Amino acid sequence: FTGASNANYVTDTTQLTDGASFATSADWGGVANRPLSLNALNSTDGTRLSGIEEGATVGGIFPDSAGNGGNLTNVPAAVRDGRVETALNTSGNLKSGIKIVQDDGVPRSIPSGLGFIAVQDGDQVTFDTPYDAVPEVEITGGSALTFSTNANLIGVEQSNDFRAIDVSKTGFTVRAKITSTTTGTIAQSDALNTAGAGGDPDRIGQKGVADNSVDGSYSFEISDSVTFPTSGFFQAVDLKLSIFIDTGSGFVVRSETIHTIVTGASGGLVPVDLSISVGSSISGQHASEEWGYSIEVLPGPSGATFSYESATVNYHSAASPTETSATPDVQSLKAFVCRNQ
Repeated sequence: FTGASNANYVTDTTQLTDGASFATSADWGGVANRPLSLNALNSTDGTRLSGIEEGATVGGIFPDSAGNGGNLTNVPAAVRDGRVETALNTSGNLKSGIKIVQDDGVPRSIPSGLGFIAVQDGDQVTFDTPYDAVPEVEITGGSALTFSTNANLIGVEQSNDFRAIDVSKTGFTVRAKITSTTTGTIAQSDALNTAGAGGDPDRIGQKGVADNSVDGSYSFEISDSVTFPTSGFFQAVDLKLSIFIDTGSGFVVRSETIHTIVTGASGGLVPVDLSISVGSSISGQHASEEWGYSIEVLPGPSGATFSYESATVNYHSAASPTETSATPDVQSLKAFVCRNQ
């Protein structure tokens, strides 16, 4: 040094000359005592990063259903093979269509959306939240009048008619009547063996008489079949049955139900015999068919195929029946609502 003791101190990096070209040639390979893992950075960083293994990648990849591939370990099989995703929605609630396996080993649908409400004749019930399919509604119990307590109706044939009619995804109408006929009722049976014109319904039929059901009830009796590809006990397939009624403005779905068909010992061809009663308002006959139904084979492992064979709509008609309300004052009935998945 010359002059003052600090005269030759470097006070700025611009006073240095990069003779070894460190700025362009230096790399980690030339640094001694460098950290060999993230844990060696310092005590604070090491604590934060100690759970990260060497070779870890950004974003985990699940292994396949057999446990192969991916970069995550100890993943439960129910997560790997999609069972959890199939059963639960993003809120952790059960999805629609989930089944419970009973003692015979056959999975069956779980009813959902259960509820009771007090109703009277003529009530138009609207669901706060529409269902994703037409629910089942039963009218029962309560304090309604019956024909035995109503002296104003004297006739050959009397009946209590308590039912939900015009059921849809958004609501239904309550029918709570006491009916009486002076000439009795006539049993009617209409066939549904005509193929539809494409789309729903798949099978249609025409109402045979202008008179309507005396109690607003129409029973669909279906005799079709399912063929399973192999034989064996307890093979199962789910069928979705949709009932349609044309009330004068086109077909409307009045019932949607799921039915589990199970094989016996032989498998192969299995009869499908279903009976569904629906309540619906309908006005006489129309130029086109009034009745219709469709059956859909729901996705599953069975590989079964469905065949339409025969179906009828059965009801009892009467000419100009007398009706009176079964809930004229404070009387009421209970409506039981159930979503059959």
